[in-house]
Amino acid sequence: VDMIGILVLREIGLLIVSIMEAGRSGSAYSAELGAMKMREEIDALRTMGFDPVEVLILPRIMALLIAVPILTFLGSMSALYGGGLVAWLYGGVDPEVFLGRLKETISLSTLQVGMIKAPFMALVIGLVACVEGLQVKGSSESLGRQTTSSVVKSIFLVIVLDGVFAIFFASIGSLKLSTRLGLHLENLFDGAVVFPFQAMNLRQTVLDLLQCAGLEVDPFGVAAEFRVGLFQL
Repeated sequence: VDMIGILVLREIGLLIVSIMEAGRSGSAYSAELGAMKMREEIDALRTMGFDPVEVLILPRIMALLIAVPILTFLGSMSALYGGGLVAWLYGGVDPEVFLGRLKETISLSTLQVGMIKAPFMALVIGLVACVEGLQVKGSSESLGRQTTSSVVKSIFLVIVLDGVFAIFFASIGSLKLSTRLGLHLENLFDGAVVFPFQAMNLRQTVLDLLQCAGLEVDPFGVAAEFRVGLFQL
């Protein structure tokens, strides 16, 4: 349940939607613009005083910027529903248990990570598709080649961009964790001396650091029973 919730909302839902958009809308954009380039319709627009970028490219990119976040949300919800259905039919996990565990695992920030990346994916798909469409020469062979190139480049750049975002969010999380640990250590040792032979202080210090790192530690459980060995009183 944890893997389904986090992966779908942060990565998988957006990636699947972006790849589908690159294959469907990206190829359509390239084919449409390429066909217009072959029939010299773009040159006719320039002759009539229209800017092809404003008339042909910007509306398509704006449509992707609106559609991809909406499709990402719908795709993520569908993936969560499918994951819950498979867990119920094949894993024996009741829907109530699945939903309860899902509420504990995910938060609004988990969904926000995927939704923040969606406009950037749409921008990459739209730009690559339009650029490849405008590079079509005067033959149908060139049209097919540029359309295929548009799909391949869009999918590749979408995956690369997702990896860049993953590194970015991981660095932000590491920075926040380091800041929290540093402040907590400063609060722990400011104006006090922890002697090595005081086992309870050492045990409490380790527990505080684990809780500061975001780990749920039960101080009365087996996992929290730290033994100091030689330094025990």
